[in-house]
Amino acid sequence: MQLGRGPLDLRRCREEFGKQHRRYCRAIQEVKGSKIHRLENLLLKSHSGKVLAVARAAKEKKYPVSPARLDLMASTLSCWEQPAAPATLYFKKKPGGGLRSIFSYRVMQAAQQYLVLWVLAPRLRLHDGQYAVPGRDRTAAVEKAKQLIEAGYDWVIRGDIKDCYPSMNGEKVLACLPGPRAVLRQVILPPLEQHLLYNHKHAALIGKVRRGLPPGAASTALVAAAVLVPVLDGLPDGAAVILYVDDFLIFVSSKAAAVQTMNTLREALWAAPVGNLQLKFCNIHHVVDGFGFLGYHIFRNISGGATARPRAAAVESLYEQLEAIDTDRSSDPFEDKWNRLIGWRCAYAAWDGGESIEDLLIAALSNHFPSDLEKLVQILHLRAQMTREREKAPRPLF
Repeated sequence: MQLGRGPLDLRRCREEFGKQHRRYCRAIQEVKGSKIHRLENLLLKSHSGKVLAVARAAKEKKYPVSPARLDLMASTLSCWEQPAAPATLYFKKKPGGGLRSIFSYRVMQAAQQYLVLWVLAPRLRLHDGQYAVPGRDRTAAVEKAKQLIEAGYDWVIRGDIKDCYPSMNGEKVLACLPGPRAVLRQVILPPLEQHLLYNHKHAALIGKVRRGLPPGAASTALVAAAVLVPVLDGLPDGAAVILYVDDFLIFVSSKAAAVQTMNTLREALWAAPVGNLQLKFCNIHHVVDGFGFLGYHIFRNISGGATARPRAAAVESLYEQLEAIDTDRSSDPFEDKWNRLIGWRCAYAAWDGGESIEDLLIAALSNHFPSDLEKLVQILHLRAQMTREREKAPRPLF
């Protein structure tokens, strides 16, 4: 299908691929094995699907592409072959020490990942407590934590899985996934070293990084979530879990149950089917004292409800970002700062405001916005509420 003027053609691609995808999902529900494999291959080779995947990747990478170029790129995309352009591996210092590996992919590689993700997603079983997957974002995870506190849970285990993605054995991950093995190995796992750019001072780390799942790939979060389901299934009855990538909360009714659940979790991670996983840290908190999670401080308030507010460090970070815009001497610093402020507040959409942290926010804004700051903060809260309501709406997979 040749593309014409863009939006109408992309809509036609979405309709065509959507019909194919719905037939595929019905075959999965009816457990029709041979039909599943046939439709799976049809989706992976679908020109409409490739167009949508390339368009999604180009938008994500901010890569301008004309309709004709988009059509050409889609025609050359194959999930069975390595794209010509190499990926880049770089390392970023962690706040607590050590290095975090991150893979940066070009448009064609990211398009492969999106297409495989769309085909793989209907066949994966996720746990109800998993977030950072399609339809369950960061704000939803924090809102769920508030709901569990309000439901009467008094204790929470707060922890982090150490080097979650790199610690997973890639070959064992493939063994847990449905789908054509050649495609999964090509797209899900890190690229071969000859298709990878990196600083040679990190050459000693490459072997270890390439054995795991690649941070930065569009498919990694969902794949990792799916293979962690057996670990979550093994937790004691009565424990309510929230897992966001490698950060987790487990709510229980008593401190004794928290200790038992923590020990069970350690054993389950060590015996995980994708490799021996470990905890980076794991602490027990009473919900009245509160705990940190995804940039928030969450606690049971004096009225018995739950509050999630940005940590003071998050407000300090906003202040530093606003100061940096002034230092950079932007052509329109007010607009830049306003956009940064809106983005920051919407990123903390689970915060309802009305807390002492609001005084810190007003203080951080006082040198940058000479208008009525209390009214400005009210506008920010309204924008965040609109964002939260919009995020509740179901989003199309592709």
